[in-house]
Formats: sequence, C-alpha cells, structure tokens
Amino acid sequence: MEPALDAHRRPGGRRTQIAAIAAELFRRDGYRGTAMTDIATAVGITAPGLYRHYPNKYAIFADAVLSGVDELVTTANDALDRGPGAAGQLDSLLDALALLAVQRRDLSALWQREGHHLLTADKESRRAELTQLIMRWAAVLGELRPELRGADADFLCWSALSVFGSLATHHVRPSRGRLERMLPLLARAVLLCPTVPEPASAPVPASAPVPAPAEALDAQAPGPEPASRRELLLTAAVMLFRERGYHAVSMKDIGHAAGIAGPSVYRHFTGKADLLAAVSDRVAEQLAQTVTAAHRPGLAPDRALSELVGGYVRVAVSQHDPIAVYLSDGRSLPDPKGEQLRRMQRDYFAEWARLVTATFPGREERDARIAVHAAVAVIVDAVRTRRFRRRPPLEAELTTLAMAILGQDAT
Repeated sequence: MEPALDAHRRPGGRRTQIAAIAAELFRRDGYRGTAMTDIATAVGITAPGLYRHYPNKYAIFADAVLSGVDELVTTANDALDRGPGAAGQLDSLLDALALLAVQRRDLSALWQREGHHLLTADKESRRAELTQLIMRWAAVLGELRPELRGADADFLCWSALSVFGSLATHHVRPSRGRLERMLPLLARAVLLCPTVPEPASAPVPASAPVPAPAEALDAQAPGPEPASRRELLLTAAVMLFRERGYHAVSMKDIGHAAGIAGPSVYRHFTGKADLLAAVSDRVAEQLAQTVTAAHRPGLAPDRALSELVGGYVRVAVSQHDPIAVYLSDGRSLPDPKGEQLRRMQRDYFAEWARLVTATFPGREERDARIAVHAAVAVIVDAVRTRRFRRRPPLEAELTTLAMAILGQDAT
C-alpha cells in the first residue's frame, strides 16, 4: 500500500509546479486515468526526473489535493483574521474565497470527484481541517444571526462553501472580475437566507412524483430489497461507483457485492458501462418528469421555476447516491451514449437558466447559468452529507436556498 503523506507537509518549488500541473490532469482524466508518464510529459521532464521529486503517483495526487485544502483553510483563516467585526470578517472571507475559487477551479473537482482515492489518514486529517474552519465561520455567522442554532449555522456555511466549489462543475467563463463579484453575492444569499432554518414559513413547491422506495436505486435508503437480480446489480453498482469511483470498480466487484457470481452478471448487463448507462437513464427519466411538471399549462415563469427546483430537490434527496453517480461518473460513459448524456444534462440545466431569465427580466443568460450551477452544487453537496440528510426540513430548506441563489441580482 502506498504510504499516506505527512499531514503537515506542503510542497514547494518544483514540487509545487508538478502538483499544480498534475491537479489539472487528475481533474480532467481522473486518478486512475492519469499515469506518471502523462504527468512527466505535461511538466516537460522525463519519468525518472519525476521520480526524483515524488516516489509514486499517489504522493503527487495527495499533494495536489491536500495542499489545495491547506491553501483553502489558510486563505479563509487569514481573511477571518482581517475583520474588523463579524460583518467585516464575513466580507473579507467571501471575497477571499471567491478569488481562490476562480484561481483554483480544480480544487473542488479533485476533492469531490477523486477524494475517495485518498488514504483514510489523509482524508480524515483534511476533513478535520475543514471542519475547524467551518466552526470558526459559523461562529462569525452566529454573531450576525443570533437566532441561528449551531447546527443551522454549520449547515449554511457548508452550503455557502458549495457555491464557491460550483465553479468546478461547469465551463461557463465570464471575466474573472465578474465571477469574483458574483460568487460572494450568491454565497451571501445562502448565509443570510431569512427563511432558513425556518422553512415552514416559506411555501414548498409542488414537484413531479418520485418513484417509491422499491423502485429506488439508493442502496442506503430504507425500503424493500430489489426484487430481481438486475435490480441487485444496479443497487450494488451505485454503491460501489459512489464509494470508489467508476474506474476503480470491476464487474467482478459489482457481482460480488450483489451476491451474483461469475457469468450470471453478464446475463443482465454487457459490462459496467452498460450498468452506468442504466443508472444514468433512470435518473435522467426522473429529472425529465420535473421538466414536464414545470411546463403544466397556465404556470407563470416564477411558478414553473419553483416547480422545477422543487422537483430536482425531491429527486436529489430520495436518490442522493444515484444522482451523484449521474453527475460525476456519467462523464465516463463512452460515446455516443456519453455525449447523449452530457447533452441531456446541458439541456436540463439550460431550462433552469431559461426560467431564471424569464422570472427575473434583465438577468443575463450567462449569469443565470452560473447561479444555476451554484444552486445545484448546494443541493447535491448537502444530500451527499449524511448528517444533513437527517435534517427533517431538508427538502424545504434546499428549495428555499436554491431559490435565494437564483433570485440574487448579481449585477
């Protein structure tokens, strides 16, 4: 087993350059899809030269991810130190995080998509660093909003952090200055949302129906066991793709997890790409239902947007693992299926942006797309986090937060 890096080690000089270049390769091609020779070529040195700086690929990967987390924590703590007062601390923090997010789009993508490759010791040490940062941030927010309970301030700060991480999920590229102005405003809309943690005072949008638990792919949700071997394989595939990433899972792994051995696995699916396609198709069908609900005759644009957001939240909450696989691993599908899925995702979120611009006249389409991706990141990151899934009003809270982001005027 490759050794974990020292928790406090930070790269410097040539190592910094190598880690930065490798980070982009890991973001683009994934940990499994990036070889030491790829990194050496991108850096412009020989493979033996690369080994003089790093003993193995994991060491480069860990430096790329973990030094990025160190940079985030250091940047945030420095900003909080500047103040003055809680309001000044918050302004300083949001501006600093926006600047870092624009400069390091790769950071969140690596942590979210490839973080499962980190060894336990590395993963836990950096999670502890982030948790300490959020505790400090939540204390500042609590000074500005004394009505918040500690758990609610924690939830809002993690959600605001997701706004900055959303840059890793899309390719909308306005000017750096515009992004640096927009992101703090969107994050502030989350932190100061007046109806959270009291969503009962806000209307909860109706949305498209979500399949019953027996039809769900979510292996962690309570409910009847899948009725067929095909369903067992789908459930096992979602669990393993979510835990390890698509490229690190084999058909043998999936069959073993489902309790189905040998050639029997291939009676239902031709390979793991076929499994991933089946998972993605199911999620896409459910999301298509939310669009249908939002296009009921007579709905004004603002109500249609509320319907669409509410429907997405319901699917995300009930299908948190499948939708995470759909968004992160769907890019691994070979063409033409992969291109079809990417087009469906683009079209789906383009519909969100269309309704945002129709609901808020004068909003630029590009700004609407940035806000849409920020809202989606808040939703998806929250439902991936087990303790947040236990919040009884989560669906209403996420719908309210998403609508606050989409309604924020960033001009």
